[in-house]
Amino acid sequence: MKTAFIPVAAKLAIQFQVSHTAIASLTAVPLIFSSITGLASVTASKIWGKRPVYLLSMVFLFIGSLWNMRSTTFGTTLGARIFQGIGWGAFDTLILSSIHDTYFGHQRNPRLAAYDILQAATAWGPPLLSGVAMRNAGRFEIHFEILNTFFIVAIPLLAFAAPETAYDR
Repeated sequence: MKTAFIPVAAKLAIQFQVSHTAIASLTAVPLIFSSITGLASVTASKIWGKRPVYLLSMVFLFIGSLWNMRSTTFGTTLGARIFQGIGWGAFDTLILSSIHDTYFGHQRNPRLAAYDILQAATAWGPPLLSGVAMRNAGRFEIHFEILNTFFIVAIPLLAFAAPETAYDR
């Protein structure tokens, strides 16, 4: 999701009538917000646990994705991307600690390797696939429509199937 606009940056610059630097801010500004919320989510997870932080972050991601699906101007797209950036922070910082909380030291390596592979695949796979989808559909919103179908499945799974991993020891 972070790299969603890479394949269509030139098209968006023309559509929104802004510079390529402004289009790059659609990726840069959410990353700044994600770094801030990443720090905040680590603190919040120590107080309330990781599961509520994950759920709240997923809601921010979903709101941002829904908003992006219907955005028609640069300002609304940037606002939606900021919401997504707020949601990214927890997933950038807490997943590794959840793996460390859940598994013993000798069990972690395959899980960490799987996480690293999935992280790379989800960072660089969607621009390749969404570029084709956006070209064939003729609009950039199709990427977020596809993402929202995954969110519709992922949110209930996170709410009902993901356990709390932070415990007092």
